[in-house]
Amino acid sequence: MFLNISNHPSSAWSAKQLEAAKQYGEIADLAFPNVPPSASKEEVQALAESVLSQAMQMNPDCVMCSGEYTLTYALVNGFKAENIKTVAACTERKTEERTDENGRTVRTSIIEFVCFREF
Repeated sequence: MFLNISNHPSSAWSAKQLEAAKQYGEIADLAFPNVPPSASKEEVQALAESVLSQAMQMNPDCVMCSGEYTLTYALVNGFKAENIKTVAACTERKTEERTDENGRTVRTSIIEFVCFREF
C-alpha cells in the first residue's frame, strides 16, 4: 500500500502520479496535520509520534510525506527506522507570464509530477 501523507489528496493527482504510486498497491490518504509556528521541538516530536502510530496501523509499503519541514523530517526518520520506504514527489514547475488588459503581469504556474524520489 502507498500512503500519501500530505495536503494533496490522491483524488486530485495526475494519471502519471497515480500510476507511479499504484506500483505499491492501493493508495490511501492521511492528511498532513497543521504545525503551529509556535510549536516546540517536543510538540513536533509528539505530533510525529501520533501520525506515525496512525500510519503504521495502515501497514504501508511506501509513504509519500510532504508538509511542514520539521514534522516531515521527524516522520521520514520514523518511517526509515521502521524500514518503510519513504519518498517525496518530484515536480517540475512551468511558469507562463502574460500582460493583462490593465498592463499587469500575470504569472501562471503549472506543476507537473515527474517521479517519486526516495529519502
